Amino acid sequence: MKRQVLTDGTGRWFDREKATRFDEAREWDGRNWVSKATGSQWDHEELYRTKSGRWIRHWWSQWQGSTDRWEEVTEAEAVRWLLQNDYEPDGGDTGCHQVPDDERVTSLVLGLEV
Repeated sequence: MKRQVLTDGTGRWFDREKATRFDEAREWDGRNWVSKATGSQWDHEELYRTKSGRWIRHWWSQWQGSTDRWEEVTEAEAVRWLLQNDYEPDGGDTGCHQVPDDERVTSLVLGLEV
């Protein structure tokens, strides 16, 4: 078990080994790999879907003295993050990653619900 405590001060936590992780997408700008999640070459994010269905965003930076943040986000925020980072409902032949196999998430991605 890898217990990860959220940094919101509530003491809540999730098991990283049982969660599904979604890595950020990056683009080469000619000089650096830039995070599509943050728009920065220094700041990064990844998203986790816990076993219970909660969404957790992990933010970290390469800047000296910065502190990692672990925070719960809404399902709508998670879907926006997935789309921004090249996750698609079907994955398909587009070279994109597939969104989680969850009917509600897929319907949000497809714009059937807001």
